[in-house]
Amino acid sequence: IVEKGGGAYNQDYLIVRLDGNPGVDWGWYPVSDRQLSPKDELLMIHHPMATPMKISRKDCAVKAVTSGGMLEHRCDTESGSSGSGILVPDYERPENTRVVGVHTLGGCNSSATSSNSGPSMRHLVTLSPVLKALAKP
Repeated sequence: IVEKGGGAYNQDYLIVRLDGNPGVDWGWYPVSDRQLSPKDELLMIHHPMATPMKISRKDCAVKAVTSGGMLEHRCDTESGSSGSGILVPDYERPENTRVVGVHTLGGCNSSATSSNSGPSMRHLVTLSPVLKALAKP
């Protein structure tokens, strides 16, 4: 464990160092502390309950970023998806895709007022020297 967040919802993260060079084989996306706006397109790649990979793309967008640093979104997830990166995708230039949050709280349903959420990278870089050093625009 390189760094661990606090107990509050908006501090829920963990940074680990993995053996070997998995990024060479599997790839990775940089973190970004960019300002997000409602309706910005998002993407999530997750493995709910250790099942095969799922990709949430349809209707996956920013709903709001709260004053406490929580990124509310409408990405469809299932139990066990917590810890997944919330991405701002760039389909034309995938190397520009960025991690802008960490999914931690599910609960989104068909109601337009419901959302899933997690701490935004913009907030986490204010808490984490490691993330601050890694953040790109």
